[in-house]
Amino acid sequence: MTANSEEEDISLAVLSHGLWGVKSHMDYIENQLKKKYKDKLEIIESMIVRLGKNGKKVKKISFVGYSLGGLIMRYAIGILGERGFFDTIQPQSFVTFATPHMGVRLPSSSLLSLMFNLISGRLVSRSGEQLQLVDNYKQHKPLLEIMSDPSKIMFVVENDILLLLLFLLLL
Repeated sequence: MTANSEEEDISLAVLSHGLWGVKSHMDYIENQLKKKYKDKLEIIESMIVRLGKNGKKVKKISFVGYSLGGLIMRYAIGILGERGFFDTIQPQSFVTFATPHMGVRLPSSSLLSLMFNLISGRLVSRSGEQLQLVDNYKQHKPLLEIMSDPSKIMFVVENDILLLLLFLLLL
């Protein structure tokens, strides 16, 4: 790209794997996106600022999260929305699969479920506590509860994006 050329508008796809995942878990999705969109879609791991330095302007963004990666995407969308990120970049899609949006805590109805709750909450440290809903993220509430609270910015931003995406699909 030369100094005289126009900015290239691109769509950005952010992929996030699960708790014990590795980059290769998202390879199929990445390969399918590249196959369909070829050079029209870039999948990157670095900052949007770097793209701007190369004469590319991100106009649309999609988020795809697998397992814990879906929760990470939800959290990121909330933070980005709070910072006004979506004022200039249009959300294109938000997809999660096999994501424990309600946590993984089992009802304490048996010895097995009690043991699962105890072990899984400690086995994976902070993430385990958050998935078990026993962390104290803010105001003595678990992070997943705050992310699901309709009065909190994370929920409002996610709903705005979902409503926008639903509207765009209906057009």
